[in-house]
Amino acid sequence: MKLKLARNITSFIALSAYWLTSSDDTWTTARISNPADILDNFVGTKIETRVRWELIPKNVRIESGLAHLFATDFMENANKDDVAYLYTQVVFWF
Repeated sequence: MKLKLARNITSFIALSAYWLTSSDDTWTTARISNPADILDNFVGTKIETRVRWELIPKNVRIESGLAHLFATDFMENANKDDVAYLYTQVVFWF
């Protein structure tokens, strides 16, 4: 879902789910295979949000975001827990 909070501030929030194609598949992004031969191939659910502020339109943008992946049995059996990523960046155009 995209939101326009102000004339120069935009945001979005997204919910995603990840599955393996089969129980012997590997989640290549995280380099995790199915170590315990779990029959359930559901990897997890991710919620992600981002806010962009066009400080000086077409010249300077400040952006910040957060993504959190909720682990399932597949990840826990690979000794992986929930994981969260937070970032902030400034973009300059010349």
